[in-house]
Amino acid sequence: MGVLAGASEASNAYSAVAGRRIEIVERWDELATLTEAWEELAANCGVAPFSSYYWVNAWRVSYGEKIEPRAIACWRDGILVGLLPLGLMRRPLSNRLSWVPVTSLQLFANDKTPFNQLLVAPAYLDVLDEMLRVAVNGVPQWTVLTLENLRWDAVTAAAVQAGVELGLPIRQRSGSQSTVVDLSHGYDAYLGRCSRNFRHAIRQARRRVEAKAHQMHVDMDGRSRLLQRALEVGSRSWKGYVGTSLAASTEGRSFLTRLHEAFAPRGEMWLLVLEIDGHDVGSLVALRRGSTTYGYVMDFDEAYALLSPGRYLIDRLLEVSGAAGVARVDMLRRTPFIARFSDDTYPLVQVQLYRRTGLAYAVHVAEQRLQPLAEPAWNAIRGARPSRATTTDATTDL
Repeated sequence: MGVLAGASEASNAYSAVAGRRIEIVERWDELATLTEAWEELAANCGVAPFSSYYWVNAWRVSYGEKIEPRAIACWRDGILVGLLPLGLMRRPLSNRLSWVPVTSLQLFANDKTPFNQLLVAPAYLDVLDEMLRVAVNGVPQWTVLTLENLRWDAVTAAAVQAGVELGLPIRQRSGSQSTVVDLSHGYDAYLGRCSRNFRHAIRQARRRVEAKAHQMHVDMDGRSRLLQRALEVGSRSWKGYVGTSLAASTEGRSFLTRLHEAFAPRGEMWLLVLEIDGHDVGSLVALRRGSTTYGYVMDFDEAYALLSPGRYLIDRLLEVSGAAGVARVDMLRRTPFIARFSDDTYPLVQVQLYRRTGLAYAVHVAEQRLQPLAEPAWNAIRGARPSRATTTDATTDL
């Protein structure tokens, strides 16, 4: 780790102003030395657990050997005020363009992280443009700089503007949406706002489960041994059978175990396991940070589907969260089933910057030029919904 020397005149000049310096961290062991400063910055930014060092480290130990760290750290008078946890990885340009390989400079843990938030202290948003400049000019290997699954906030908006000002082609695309439940006035007030039909469905799910010999196990501090039971439920779920459950792979089980070790003792990882007739039939893994609970992983045994264990688990998560003083539950996804619980939704965005060379840029240009021709036909096929992608050549006006 060291001050970026010779990468660009701007970064050298910036590093000498007002006690600030920008560094590129290229080794995992050096990144680990930032743990305390990283956590203090995350707390100052008020971000979700997914942007903490412990989340990234759990992912790195379990999955991340294929990515090389190129984290951008900005310091002010010895205090970490900005961190872009970036790394280099070979990957397809997109799922649709899997035949286009790129060297992506991207945020860590993208494939297992529900959403990302860029870590820049609120009083130092002006450093973001220089941090991106250092990433662009100081890491020569990348062909596409990808910031995926970003929550749209002031920092993300500043990052997009900084990307435009770099003079590189930039593409911004809306991604998935997530369901949010408002518990600011408590669980009972939330349920009272729901439709009569939905309240009936909730009560019916409770009656079905509670007519059996059942027990709802809840661990909010890591003292019980529920994690292994939750993993076993995941391995028996339909997602486990098709291999998409975290519990279906050695890496996924390791990831959840390390998350539990890091977050559960602090009361930031909750486990719910539903037992019916002596069998564990459903599980839900949630994380809490501040006044928000995040529903991360839910699994259930398909043999008990008629009892609606998924609806029962979500309902109990909301009830437990309300009792704990949580004001907001983020389900981290939006499906027709989960949307029924929703008070609100929010979108995620993906931002990509391209170098003006290579196959990835050629494909980007081709898509940009063909989009005006193809979009009318595509909109007709999908029911005239508006395009979710916005492509901007940063040399022109937005």
